Amino acid sequence: MPHLALTAMAQSKLSSASCILPLGLVLGSCQSPPDSDLLAANAALAPLSQNRILSQSCFAVAYPNGVAADFVRYLFSDLGSAEWPVAFGEGDVEQMEAMGQVPLPPNVVISAHERQYPDRKELVITAVAGLIQVRGYLPQETEPNFVDEWELGTASTSPEVVPLCESNIDMGLGIDLEPQPPMP
Repeated sequence: MPHLALTAMAQSKLSSASCILPLGLVLGSCQSPPDSDLLAANAALAPLSQNRILSQSCFAVAYPNGVAADFVRYLFSDLGSAEWPVAFGEGDVEQMEAMGQVPLPPNVVISAHERQYPDRKELVITAVAGLIQVRGYLPQETEPNFVDEWELGTASTSPEVVPLCESNIDMGLGIDLEPQPPMP
């Protein structure tokens, strides 16, 4: 049975020796802890759907009345994936951490809706019942190592960001889910 986290922040604070109470039910024993790389990827992506980051995102321009399912589509679009917290070197990692941002671990693949790379650590992001849901998988495992879900923040883009977003959309940057190329 997967672990169910209440929030990405709460999940990151769990110690490796703790038990998790999925859906309020007590398990008979402690399960192995959620994988640290998967938790880091979750901690890197979760803030993208929260008010502070959404105000600097093009999401509300692309989807003025956007819901969780729209956010998942946007997150995997050309424009949305450009907002992912990717570090290209140690200097980027240091800068991101200094700003309180968690970089995506390079050894975790991110997919929309369903698992695509069963031989890799993978975070699958989808919308379920109006919530954003993340399932973290270890290589060769069919059950998630952990599950996290949360509500989409209120999307309202800052006025100074709107012209840039509109320009990017006018130039043809996609705002909807793009097919993912195969990973090597």
